[in-house]
Amino acid sequence: AKEALLERRTRWLTLRDQLETGLSALGANIVGADVERLPNTTLATFAGLNGPTLVTALDIQGLCVSAGAACASGSVKESAVLTAMANPDAACAVRVSMGRDTSEAEIASSLTVFERVVATARRVR
Repeated sequence: AKEALLERRTRWLTLRDQLETGLSALGANIVGADVERLPNTTLATFAGLNGPTLVTALDIQGLCVSAGAACASGSVKESAVLTAMANPDAACAVRVSMGRDTSEAEIASSLTVFERVVATARRVR
């Protein structure tokens, strides 16, 4: 079981790197990029864009993400953790989590959706 967990962690780290590279190319700031954290979760902020609005637009496109921390799921408030960290982009946060079976193709597809949604959000703000 331990070996399977280590293999899954390694795979998630590869997928997370792919996701974060793509999100960064769209202008996202990856929260905690320089510290050890969960291998299957990314919290990104998009300065000037509203996190809950992005979440809704991504959902309409079939991508399930959330704004802020998992413990605040369903809330439209900005992330209490980012607020406590004095992160000026707390209201611009989008959290992406991967499951056990997430594939490289799904990450690539998700980035295509993110690109379309972020570009549209920047045009209309």
